[in-house]
Amino acid sequence: MKPSLLFALLLPLAAPALAAEPLRLTPMPPAETGLEAFPRLAEAEDAPSQKINQALAAADERGRAAAASCRKDLRESGADPHGAGWTRTVRVAMRGPAFLSVTAADEIYCGGPHPDAALFALAYDLRTGSPLNWERLMPKALSGKASLTSAADGTRLGVLTSPKLRALYLKASKPDAECAQALEGDELPLMLWPDAQAGGVAIQPADLPHVIAACGPAAIIPVAVLRPMGVDGGLLDAIEAAHKAGNFGKPR
Repeated sequence: MKPSLLFALLLPLAAPALAAEPLRLTPMPPAETGLEAFPRLAEAEDAPSQKINQALAAADERGRAAAASCRKDLRESGADPHGAGWTRTVRVAMRGPAFLSVTAADEIYCGGPHPDAALFALAYDLRTGSPLNWERLMPKALSGKASLTSAADGTRLGVLTSPKLRALYLKASKPDAECAQALEGDELPLMLWPDAQAGGVAIQPADLPHVIAACGPAAIIPVAVLRPMGVDGGLLDAIEAAHKAGNFGKPR
């Protein structure tokens, strides 16, 4: 058989490109003044979608409760309430295919000497409705030790402690000498989420004390860096497809 004919016969067997249809999200009214709400899946007819929507609704409730507690602390402290309190900005980092990730950037002042800022991410597998399991998505060499931590509003977050992930983070974030020293140690917990706009996996240290919090901004590890390391191919393919299709930004 001629090579050209053999190639033609094999073409139908080639794997189809990953569909990059954007996930339809419904923007929600603010949880309260200054507190943006997480969007919801627009077509939540299956159990995984309903599970995700329930988790996002619960996250909004935690935000409301944290803001109410903050106002109470402000009143009791006697601090000037102007410009104080709890505000939140929500961003969609990836809206399909296969995965959803959203971030919440909080600005917090509930009394005391200094305001605070915090960011956390919620990332879900659309096929199961469960939060992403980074131990399974990362190869053993990168996954390290998994544990749970809490965001400023009490949201429970899965994090990884991994010397190799920490090294990747430091290479990408390029901290100055003082911050590099502050981030030393192999027990640095790291929060991860897929970021379609940047075309990679975002990594950010969790649980940093206020005095060194500025040393730990989010950094992006590109798909091209992660693929040869053995990170889950389905996740990386989805990030690439979402990046090309523009599946990120405000809900729509």
